[in-house]
Amino acid sequence: MISIVIPTFNSEKSIEKLCETIIDELDMEFEIILINDASTDNTREILKNLKLSYNFIRVVNLTNNVGQVGATLAGINISKGEFIITMDDDLQHHPRFINDLYTSIQKEDVDIIVAKWKQDETFTRNVSSYIFSVFTSILILSSIDFRNTAFRIMKKEIKSEFTNYFMSRFWIDPRRLKVKVSQINVGHELQNFRPYSSLKTRVLLATKHFILDTFLVQILILSIGFRRIFLSVCLALLFYILQKYLKHTVKIRRINHITFGN
Repeated sequence: MISIVIPTFNSEKSIEKLCETIIDELDMEFEIILINDASTDNTREILKNLKLSYNFIRVVNLTNNVGQVGATLAGINISKGEFIITMDDDLQHHPRFINDLYTSIQKEDVDIIVAKWKQDETFTRNVSSYIFSVFTSILILSSIDFRNTAFRIMKKEIKSEFTNYFMSRFWIDPRRLKVKVSQINVGHELQNFRPYSSLKTRVLLATKHFILDTFLVQILILSIGFRRIFLSVCLALLFYILQKYLKHTVKIRRINHITFGN
């Protein structure tokens, strides 16, 4: 069986169609786990009806908004499948490619496979995604050819390691785990259910990621203050301690807020 984890937020226009498309596309045993991240529209009622209509759909209503990463981890944590799929709620990740991910992970000696595509919807998103991907790859000493997305499949054996590691982070990049990661190419679907995230929002998320999840600030401190090495080392160490504290705070907040309703 595979578990399909879908974090949802204000998805009233897309989530029913997404679930129906999954059902039409897949010819295997599966469960769909829908995590309602404290939506403010009619998503909760739609999910309730989906759960009543299909016994393989599970619904979790979070009492507080924890963001896409937190909601995704909440779903992974309660999954029952041998393999776990994560995907967006707006049909950008088309369900027909779930079969490709599932077939690939059975053939390859890997723990996670991430789906990637050549182009996003707009020039701005293409450029910002490319810059973010390259910069992140350099900071974690990985190949810049890797394109990280939220459309992925993983083996159940690594789900505890996966959730524990990323519970304190703003961005999921499986290359940071001590697991085998691969990629496959898939198509990308345009969606018109809601506006895409703005450049400002993407820059803010990237900034949080680089400051809290990488050693970028420490590198800058040491490079700028190389003439006063003792002071720069102390500042870099101080910021590292601050990072640890902030990540711990994020983790505790998510754990406390990931309380399940009906």
